[in-house]
Amino acid sequence: MRVHVLTRGTDRDYGFLATPPEDQWWDALSDTGLIITTTAQVAVRGRHGRWSAAAFGIPSERADRLGTPIRYSVLVVDGEPADGDVAVGLVRTVLDPEARAALGSALDKVFTVPLVEGLLADARRESDVPWELLPGILRGAVPEEPPGRSPESPPPTPAPWAGPHEQETVAAFVARTRSLAGGEEEGYATTANGLSSLKGIGTAVAQASSVIGTTDATVLVSEARFDRVTDLSMVIGEAEAKKAEPPAVDPRPPAFRDRPELEQHRWSPAKKLWTAGSAVCVLVLVSLLFLLIM
Repeated sequence: MRVHVLTRGTDRDYGFLATPPEDQWWDALSDTGLIITTTAQVAVRGRHGRWSAAAFGIPSERADRLGTPIRYSVLVVDGEPADGDVAVGLVRTVLDPEARAALGSALDKVFTVPLVEGLLADARRESDVPWELLPGILRGAVPEEPPGRSPESPPPTPAPWAGPHEQETVAAFVARTRSLAGGEEEGYATTANGLSSLKGIGTAVAQASSVIGTTDATVLVSEARFDRVTDLSMVIGEAEAKKAEPPAVDPRPPAFRDRPELEQHRWSPAKKLWTAGSAVCVLVLVSLLFLLIM
């Protein structure tokens, strides 16, 4: 299991504090609109008996030169089932505002201002970071569940499905995460705050499959326009069928396709015919007038 951290400095923009992970599959979730990485979001993928996770929007106590709060993104890759509790804990931490803030404070103690600035400026080495402390920090930030309430419950339907951000759905979402991290299932689970309709979510899952390699997704939607867990299979199938359709052919001449301002000067066949007829009439009148004069 390897932990990667992305953040920014006082002046320097966001970047990885060491070598970035090779497979940044979570970018597809952002590119398709499922998540907004500047806010608190989390995603976990299970594949070939291993897991990886991405957590965004973890607050730091640092701020940039303009006073804008800085945030962390924590990316864990190449996780084994034996470390599956880290993935589950990361999900529960991101979903809990107090635990999320505690994780940010713990990261600040490791990634001090001089260390962050030095790493982003390539003035400090990757070996200067006590990476071995990070798994313990991630485990230590997990919130405790109130007595008598289980943090997990079996998913109500096999993946792919989407559900609103409610207590029972969260419990099913966490359970799905444990199955992914434990090597029992493949696919991914993600929170979503960029989309809210079933059609939009299903379309995004279908589009992301070209990068992630699967549509077996579980989506926990923060502002859902639906009120219960819903199977996404039909919506994804419709989106994939539409994606497979050949692109529409633009009937306009090439010169007009990228220059809409020329459209007003383009004559339709009817207008061309009318113009040609008018020209003939003028020619006939001129001929008659010439004959009368002669």
